[in-house]
Amino acid sequence: MHVTQNRVITVTVDGPGKLQGLGSDDPKSENNYADACCETFEGRAMAIIRPTGIGRITVRITSEQGESAQVVLHATRPTPDGQMPDDERDEMPAGLAQPVAG
Repeated sequence: MHVTQNRVITVTVDGPGKLQGLGSDDPKSENNYADACCETFEGRAMAIIRPTGIGRITVRITSEQGESAQVVLHATRPTPDGQMPDDERDEMPAGLAQPVAG
């Protein structure tokens, strides 16, 4: 299967997060951005996840063909400088992305 093939995907969110929007860049798409399903465009789509609290957010993507993928996000409390608080950085599970100092 080609990665640029269009397919219908469904996005689910578990944990302290909400699917805020989902869509592709298809100029002819009639998908509603508020739906949890959309058709990819040239194999691509974008999901916007809004944290609703602090903790682990699991985002799962499945296609009608049975393909699936998932990503785990870690939502933290905001700080004035935009960096992750030291106490939460120490508690972050191994393998999750670390913030980049700017």
